[in-house]
Amino acid sequence: MPLWKADYGQVVVADAQAFRVFNEPGNVKLVISFTCQLLRPGVTRVTTQTRV
Repeated sequence: MPLWKADYGQVVVADAQAFRVFNEPGNVKLVISFTCQLLRPGVTRVTTQTRV
């Protein structure tokens, strides 16, 4: 089985509590955040943080 696939699919969870207790075999939990910081007019820094 290859390590990378284009589409792993997604599991929909209802809320933060459902995410917290989610533990289905063959799945991982992933949290991604994006922060946008205006540096000057027309220039924005976008930063991401990924937690697995």
